[in-house]
Amino acid sequence: MIKPQDVLEKNAAIQVADVSGVTMILNSTKTDVLGLNEMGDYIFKLFSQNPLKVEELVSYLSLTFSIDSSKCLREISPFLENMIREKILFVNQGNSSSHLFPEKKQRTRSKFESLDWEVPRLKS
Repeated sequence: MIKPQDVLEKNAAIQVADVSGVTMILNSTKTDVLGLNEMGDYIFKLFSQNPLKVEELVSYLSLTFSIDSSKCLREISPFLENMIREKILFVNQGNSSSHLFPEKKQRTRSKFESLDWEVPRLKS
């Protein structure tokens, strides 16, 4: 079970491709190809550069999508746990996050402008 203070990092061994607008993930240690729904894709791309602390991710998503942080944590936890189970993300034992989200203010969504909050999903 993930905790808010956990730092999660993307597994460098996975291969990622955009197929007709859908992010597909291939883990070279498994033969599975996994896809993400739009919210899962949005969250996954936040991990593309740096490790992230779960509580920082929740804060960022809560502000960006104007949702309650406890609801956000409750809804993204199964998704993050599935990503860990599938070895797409892992808990960084060094516990150093990037502090990608330093400002605590409403954020713009850039290319995800029309994206509304939905429960993130990992699909096989």
